[in-house]
Amino acid sequence: MAHAGMVLEEWQLLDGILDRAKSSSVSLTGRNLTIADVVSVARYNAQTDISSSAIERMNGGLNMLETRLQGGDIIYGVNTGFGGSADSRTKQIAELQRALIRELHYGVLPHGGRDHHAAPLDETLEIHRRDLSLDIGSDRSYLPRSWGRAAILIRINSLISGCLAVRPVIAERMQDLLRHDIVPMIPLRGSISAFGDLIPLSYVSGAIQGKPTIRVLSRGEQDVYADTALNRAGLQPVTIQAKEGLAITNGTAVSAAVAALALHDTQGLALLAQVLTAMSTEALNGTTESFHPFFSEARPHPGQKPPTTY
Repeated sequence: MAHAGMVLEEWQLLDGILDRAKSSSVSLTGRNLTIADVVSVARYNAQTDISSSAIERMNGGLNMLETRLQGGDIIYGVNTGFGGSADSRTKQIAELQRALIRELHYGVLPHGGRDHHAAPLDETLEIHRRDLSLDIGSDRSYLPRSWGRAAILIRINSLISGCLAVRPVIAERMQDLLRHDIVPMIPLRGSISAFGDLIPLSYVSGAIQGKPTIRVLSRGEQDVYADTALNRAGLQPVTIQAKEGLAITNGTAVSAAVAALALHDTQGLALLAQVLTAMSTEALNGTTESFHPFFSEARPHPGQKPPTTY
């Protein structure tokens, strides 16, 4: 399919999702998720629904994990340490997961009301002066709301595949974050996604746990703390158990989220560039000979060929 056809098909999918937004939701199966789905949830607050078959798969994976643990199996990241500490063993399975999340909360964020020893104004200004995000017109040190929502959606879809052995309540509470538009403030920097988006996703885990040190963006862009936000929404915090901390964080949902949104925008810009090129050529009384199919066939760049035939 030509590039224009692919883009138009995605736009039609997105338009259909938004048209049905009041009567239906994006069905999450753990098997398929389109860019249109991601954009609709991230930018237009489309609702989601986890399929019953996905819940069954999650329970199946969870039962297998419990059977293996009862049988005395050694499982990495469940009853062993992480990375270079993998040869260590522990019986404090739940505490290991909570410790992992605590240790991953080391991103740089703006000062909050509960922070200790707020920096003096001159020190804060100096930090902001060195902030590279100012070069792109933003003074924020955390991910935009849409990026965070997209990351949560993609991680839910991975968790419900049934391969990660986590309880359904984990995915359901993350879905509640989307429904109530509770988006954790995730550091913009600090992760290179080499082994997964460990640091960014730890803030999602902290949010569903209702941790009093994790700030979230609530409706109206006013940030509050996770425990307060969950309480206002009538949601119970979850206590993570065996494997769940590792399962939430060891993935590339944040990278995939940014990539999906960027690809959606870039595809549209590519079409717009073609239209503007044609319009400017016509306005300047240019010649179409410069766009003869011969040139794209001679190079040859496959993506260049279709526009020359429009």
